[in-house]
Amino acid sequence: MVIAAEMASAQLGLGYLTWNAYMSQSLVGIVVGMLSIGVAGMASSGVMGWIGRHAMPWRRGR
Repeated sequence: MVIAAEMASAQLGLGYLTWNAYMSQSLVGIVVGMLSIGVAGMASSGVMGWIGRHAMPWRRGR
């Protein structure tokens, strides 16, 4: 959601940089932006999973 909001109206962030690269037809910038968004998503998912495992010990068996 944050990335989509950045693409729509922000002046900073990964979404803005990716959208700006798209508008200037910079293929390298688009690919770097997409990879950066993917890495950021994987990292935030991993952090949230770690927090969930430690905050809810009764769910560790799943």
